[in-house]
Amino acid sequence: MLVLKQIVSLALAITLISCGPSPEEMARTKVVATEEFERAVAAALQETAMAQPSETSRSNEKLSEVNSLIHTPTDAPTQTVIDEPTSSIGVDATDLVHVTWDEFVHLDSGIKFDHPADWSVIADLEVVHLEGDNAHIVVEDIASRNDGVGLEQVVTDMFELDRDYIDESGVILAEPAGYTSTGRFVSDNSRAIRFVIDYPGYGLIHWILRTSDNILSDEHIFVIENMMASLVLPQSETKDVERKVVETNLNTSMEIDDDTLCATYTNADLRIFEAPENTITKRCKVEAGNIVIDFNGYEGVNRLLYEEVAEAIFTAAELFPIPLDTFDGVGQVVVAIWHQSKSELLEVAQHRCSYVMPGLGERCWSEFMRPGGIGMARLSQVNEYPVLFEVVWPTLDTHIDRDITHWQPAAHEWIHIYQSAHVVKYLRSDVEGFEYIPLIGPVWMLEGFADFFGLLISDQVGEDDFTTRLFEWFEYTNRDYMVNSGVAGSNVLLECSTPMQQVEAEERGNPWQCVAGRVAIVRLLDLAGAEPMSRFRNYYKDLAEFGWEESFLRSFGRTAETFYEEFGEFLEQPLEQQKSIISKPILIAP
Repeated sequence: MLVLKQIVSLALAITLISCGPSPEEMARTKVVATEEFERAVAAALQETAMAQPSETSRSNEKLSEVNSLIHTPTDAPTQTVIDEPTSSIGVDATDLVHVTWDEFVHLDSGIKFDHPADWSVIADLEVVHLEGDNAHIVVEDIASRNDGVGLEQVVTDMFELDRDYIDESGVILAEPAGYTSTGRFVSDNSRAIRFVIDYPGYGLIHWILRTSDNILSDEHIFVIENMMASLVLPQSETKDVERKVVETNLNTSMEIDDDTLCATYTNADLRIFEAPENTITKRCKVEAGNIVIDFNGYEGVNRLLYEEVAEAIFTAAELFPIPLDTFDGVGQVVVAIWHQSKSELLEVAQHRCSYVMPGLGERCWSEFMRPGGIGMARLSQVNEYPVLFEVVWPTLDTHIDRDITHWQPAAHEWIHIYQSAHVVKYLRSDVEGFEYIPLIGPVWMLEGFADFFGLLISDQVGEDDFTTRLFEWFEYTNRDYMVNSGVAGSNVLLECSTPMQQVEAEERGNPWQCVAGRVAIVRLLDLAGAEPMSRFRNYYKDLAEFGWEESFLRSFGRTAETFYEEFGEFLEQPLEQQKSIISKPILIAP
């Protein structure tokens, strides 16, 4: 729900919305969305131009000129651009303004969209082909197949597994969910820009603009832009409503606060731990799933830092929602954000103790006044309502770790909540101690997954670069393995299986075996094959029934022991060969 790296806004399919803002607001939203789409297309064209040096001299003014053109339906008077072009461009802008448009209506599905009147149209049951001057547009109605294949699998099949297509630049879309790609087809070397969009209330539609020229022209971009903006689907309906209300399985409702894009949870039965005076507080309901988050920024915390932490954790929760059937009732997350020198640390400790260790008094206060770093803990016992987690976030005037963006630890800690949520039905007594492997799996795996998917989230919505950071991780692990030559490769992960091993390694000042877990996750997903997101989620879904070892085998196709041997062999490879397996998964919320 928060701002993501996206190209197409929901307003491009505004006619699909079954409930939403007033018609006036919808009109304004559509203008803004079209502008966002055009900016994104401009970025895609710039990348294409960079790949084609002969075209780099094309003026940037060309894009703004074409973007100012008006889509003119056949039943509307032709409009012209008053201002004369000020640069020499390859497409005659005036010709584009005078494009006339016909409406296409699919006789079976009822889909409607406008297209240039002089383009030929051939339609079959699922696919519409449109042929124009040196361009071919395909509109594929994937939803009409009703085969149950979801967005993640479709995107994987089209952009990862299709050997005839090279995905040169891909971006994940949000609201509506989807994926866009700029690339080329190997068979005929044609260039393409492609969109797979999951339209709310309808399903998946695949748009392809393909050109025999070795460049995606502004004229062709203009055409597909207007076709997408004109789309009307048979299930579309608009209603004038004053607010969006989302019904949940909790027999309550949440109202969307359009200023913060944070859903305010209105169930008064969920307990509130009264914070000290001058504490910034906010309670948010994650739209997907049954998690409520209380953000507490204690006195002395920079308001901007507080908002950054809240945004980052909430965004991670939206992108990686905990399935509804993971536990009963509502899950509550308390996020404690304080300033290490400006907050009243005793007040912070007392408040945290009121929900972490109620009744322990000073014994708890003294423990919680000790310095520490960012972390997460599960607090509730089995069958206790609600399931309770805490994320602690100490700050200074800036974030305490300046080497990384705050998005990464926020997403990392949320992944830990996701992991722990799948074993909340176990009694604490079922966990035998720090010297044993946790119920959710060995420590290298817990931390490795949190690092890996935390970085993936941070790359999508924050300021990280996934591939660059992974290169660094591979280099660190390769160096540490070479320096610590006394450790057999097959034993590296084994030496970070339990919390006790992790603590001991940190006390020695070099927990490199635990840090190697994030590289191990890359290798594990590479060996397991397609659909890494589904494999990750299935592993945790199976935990309660099968335990971590059987879940590992079911999700990744090998035993943990076999993988330890495989990872040991991988560590012996040259660094550049190791790096060759790096591939960024497509992160799509279920």
